[in-house]
Amino acid sequence: MKPWLIPLAIIAAYAVAQMLFSGYFFLKSPQLAKQSFAGHSEHGNKPAPELKVFLAGDSVAAGIGATSFNTSLGGRLANSLAKDHHVIFTNAAVSGSRMSDLTAVPEERQDIIVLFIASNDLFHFTSLEKFEKSTEAALEQYSAQGKKVIIVGPADIGGATAIPLVLKPIYALRWPKYAAIMRTAAAKYPNVTYIYPAEYKEKLKTYGHTEAKDGFHPNDSGHKFWADVILSELKQ
Repeated sequence: MKPWLIPLAIIAAYAVAQMLFSGYFFLKSPQLAKQSFAGHSEHGNKPAPELKVFLAGDSVAAGIGATSFNTSLGGRLANSLAKDHHVIFTNAAVSGSRMSDLTAVPEERQDIIVLFIASNDLFHFTSLEKFEKSTEAALEQYSAQGKKVIIVGPADIGGATAIPLVLKPIYALRWPKYAAIMRTAAAKYPNVTYIYPAEYKEKLKTYGHTEAKDGFHPNDSGHKFWADVILSELKQ
């Protein structure tokens, strides 16, 4: 073999191997995507103080990867808060949503609004300029409709098993740029708290295996992790 063909052969071999590796995981994605726990529900006893809770965002908020409502992010939040309240819970999340898709603003003022968003913006390389405008527009609307608003994201896209190795460093470099925009926008409102997932990577390790079978979405343990992080913030 001619010397100049060696690097081409290596690149070709990697490309085929990576395609097969990532393809294995992404073939499982449609199976998970059919599942969603969005909707309205009530939790806890009615004599308890009423608490209106609204959840919106992407696939994680919708419950993709969880095996049941009770093990999903939304279910865990609702059930935990229902220990001391009668929770009126609305999950308006839609899998695949980006920041610009956050339009399901509740008509009634909520006690708690949780937005899990921006992972798809990072995944699809939404321009930072567009992302900034969308973030500011979303928080302006949601901050007016919630006594307490928590916004979380983007998740660690580059850390997902199914992501090709060549893309991992690119996602790692862009991750904090989206986070900075969200942090700056959230700081404008006293009732909005921003949670940056990168700051909880060490805590995530204590939850064991947290990926669903598609190597991308969280499994039950992953949903528990996100719920615990958000609930800890609500207690402050």
